[in-house]
Amino acid sequence: MEGALQLADHIPGARGRFVRLVEFRFRRFCEKQERATFEARYERTVDVIRFDGRVVQQGQELCTFGLELVPRGPAAHTAATSSIAAPRRTVDPALLHKLHPDNVLVAALDQRDGTCTILPPPPGHFFATGDPRLHSPLYVLEAARQAFIQAAHSVLEIPRGTAMNLIDARLVLAAPVPREVPLQLRLAPESPKRLGTMLLAEVNATLLAAGRELGTASIKAQVVDQDTYRRSRGGRA
Repeated sequence: MEGALQLADHIPGARGRFVRLVEFRFRRFCEKQERATFEARYERTVDVIRFDGRVVQQGQELCTFGLELVPRGPAAHTAATSSIAAPRRTVDPALLHKLHPDNVLVAALDQRDGTCTILPPPPGHFFATGDPRLHSPLYVLEAARQAFIQAAHSVLEIPRGTAMNLIDARLVLAAPVPREVPLQLRLAPESPKRLGTMLLAEVNATLLAAGRELGTASIKAQVVDQDTYRRSRGGRA
């Protein structure tokens, strides 16, 4: 995802625009030890740059993606700011399928209203770098993915330790996401759908910036047993 966003920054005319749409559809895992290749093209109109492509590894398509870049409107510069009282990172990293506490980007899900606070990245973290005023769309998507996993276990009652293969991620923004504004996700989990021996889980979310709607996110994943997960990784654990 980060690779596609970095490539989009180099499209002629991208300066002064923000990423309004990010959508990825995954077919298989991208292995860290192997080289991957981006194949992409863009189309440009007066208002929108559309960037579409796919990622290939060892001759196999890993995913397809689409981005839309649009001019930054006044809202990108006039978003209300306020101090952020960061809640303690009370979520067990293992619950979110994370190894390191610093990579936890969400607080505990409030099951009364379905909201989940997005935590500011700690100093020195990858998501703390870049534009000093605006968050990367990838930061919001990763927070949405973590909120999805938390909801899958705590709301949809998918047992901990169950493997989940991300198959679809989508983010739509009305404006860039400012750093100095409290952010929350308001989740709307859907009942899992059974497809043969696996479940398809989906969570839709509304992104709130200082209580105002700023965008939407959706995450879909296959819920599979460990044997199926290992086979999908080519025998890798």
